[in-house]
Amino acid sequence: MKKIYALSVAVALCAVGIANADQFHSYGNQANIIQQGVKSLGLSGSYFTNNGSHQTNLNVALSQFVKSDIEVRGGLNYLDLNGSTTTTFVLGARYYFQPSQDKQSLPFLGAFVGFNTGSGNNNRQIGLELGEQYFLQPNVSLTPAAVYSSTSGGGGTTFGLQVGITYWFK
Repeated sequence: MKKIYALSVAVALCAVGIANADQFHSYGNQANIIQQGVKSLGLSGSYFTNNGSHQTNLNVALSQFVKSDIEVRGGLNYLDLNGSTTTTFVLGARYYFQPSQDKQSLPFLGAFVGFNTGSGNNNRQIGLELGEQYFLQPNVSLTPAAVYSSTSGGGGTTFGLQVGITYWFK
């Protein structure tokens, strides 16, 4: 529980710092800067239940919009499951429903695959996510998502909520 609290405080401080650091740039009446070619750096964390056990995830991802409604992503995930740690390389994509630069909220549906190594088994992971980019500034968004994943090699399935902060740049 202490890890979740510390992660929440860190994400909140990052959000305030990034939002305030960019207050001097003018984006006019845009609620967001999402368009083809825009890139992002995202930090997120999650707390899942897995067959009665608990796990904590920390994620770092880079992405780019290849079309106005499709974002491709790659990143690293660090997992601590009852003392057993795993690092996962993740590739994925998100589809945004009717994106527009005048919207403060952009819902998305995502899919991902992951390849992990660590003190546990080497496994493959596939998953789905349903979430939203909620823009605090035109280039900073809060990113809540519900995530479902399945891991090969007896890793089981997980479902949980993930919260992150994303910085967007051209």
